Amino acid sequence: MSFKKLISNSNPSLVWYHWEYTYNPTIKAYQFLEGIDLGPELSAANGSDGVRFYDGFSPGNDSQIVTASSLLSISLLQKRLNQIDGSVKLVLAHV
Repeated sequence: MSFKKLISNSNPSLVWYHWEYTYNPTIKAYQFLEGIDLGPELSAANGSDGVRFYDGFSPGNDSQIVTASSLLSISLLQKRLNQIDGSVKLVLAHV
């Protein structure tokens, strides 16, 4: 099937949802970082400075978002990723 035919036969909403839940950088960051031991320096438990994971803000919201509370947290996260693998580079979307 040609690309043009595939596009003309697709439902734009399904294409968008597939991208949103598979390729969206926010979701990819969440899914990647969620499974990594970030160590105590980056734990945001008890309101301390660090990295926080949000899996839906309310019922019906499927957002998966990772936030860092400061530039120091981002620096510590990059340091930890370098210790673990060394091949991951953080790219900031919003500062």
